Amino acid sequence: MNITTIFLFAVLLMFALVTPLFSPFFRARRLLKYVVNEEGTTEYDEETQPAAKAVPISIVIVEHDSAFRLEQILPKYLSQEYSADYQVVVVIDENDSESEDVLKRLNDNPHLYYTKLPITSRYLSRKKLGITLGMRAAKYDWVVVTDVHCVPTSNQWLNHFAKCCTEDKNLVLGMTPFEDEAPVYQRFNHLRTMLYHLRQAEKSIAFSTNQSMVAIRKSEFFKQKGFSGNLEYTRAEFEFLVNKFAEKRKTAIAIAPGAWLQQFNPNKKRLMGRQLFSLDAMKGMKRKGWFKFWSYLDNDLIHVFNIVMMFCIVIACLCIWHESEKIPVNPDVMMFCYIMLAVFVVIWLISQIVRFFIYRPVLKAFTITNSDYEDYSYINPFLAIILEWTMTFRNIALAIRYRFADKNDFITHKL
Repeated sequence: MNITTIFLFAVLLMFALVTPLFSPFFRARRLLKYVVNEEGTTEYDEETQPAAKAVPISIVIVEHDSAFRLEQILPKYLSQEYSADYQVVVVIDENDSESEDVLKRLNDNPHLYYTKLPITSRYLSRKKLGITLGMRAAKYDWVVVTDVHCVPTSNQWLNHFAKCCTEDKNLVLGMTPFEDEAPVYQRFNHLRTMLYHLRQAEKSIAFSTNQSMVAIRKSEFFKQKGFSGNLEYTRAEFEFLVNKFAEKRKTAIAIAPGAWLQQFNPNKKRLMGRQLFSLDAMKGMKRKGWFKFWSYLDNDLIHVFNIVMMFCIVIACLCIWHESEKIPVNPDVMMFCYIMLAVFVVIWLISQIVRFFIYRPVLKAFTITNSDYEDYSYINPFLAIILEWTMTFRNIALAIRYRFADKNDFITHKL
């Protein structure tokens, strides 16, 4: 074995060790301090989570043709045990009698208020208009904007989330993971994309979010004219709220497990719609350069490493086959070929093992929904590695679908 071969092995080993570091899971290790307490669990209490003065909060939910969801989630929001006052503002369509019946049955709850979205409003995003009407109806400066497809998992949700609504912040990014019953790829992709957004928010200025919960100050919202500047886009309301209103050191991330909302398993149509609208909205967003740079770099390095190692393994196999065809077989050359093949396989496995130990704590921290370690559902790190290999191809498929989609579906025709 000459010096050139040793150098090649050293370079490939270094590549194997460095490549896993280019991953949102590696960069997310800084986020674990917001999720895992000093005992190493995801269960917080008053001793592990610093107490903050409770502020009155309004919660805005815009509903469209989902009376059954409204009936399912409202009791959870209205039964929050919160030390300060809070208000739940529901915005429904003017002609939605089923949703109005649900609200009337709960109207004796002092926390509930609802308003109606005129059916005559056209050439505007109805979701953004609904959020704006909800903001106007909100009694308090801090307003949590969420979705009818999200629900609190306990009556302490608002207590945990509101700890991030402090005097020095104007925006809070929330977390709305999918149900455990959702397809594992959807859960993994949802989490992986979220890590990019949370890390950028924690490090500098938030770029966007793929979650369905954002808290913002009502005064800031109207001071900067709400959704003005992106009204031509039909959806992506949470993405634009973060992109427009985020400021350096004034954005908090509420990602302790008690502050999560559980998002119902989305059907394929709703999930695809969210992805396509977000992809289209990217054109109108600021600060998208770093997000694209890191996401492309992370994905490309995975494939470059796998291709290089596969090429090396194939070459070693061809060398073994070629030597085995010779008569007589040179045992020294054959042994050298087998050593090369073994080294290449071991180097590839080392890279996957490094990824496993990088991914494992993050996947556990962000997917455990039950503090009882005998009963939790988290994405297996080895499965996550395999799913990550497919992401580039799925993104290409999404880009092709967007390329051939009717672009009028993504705009309001207002401008």
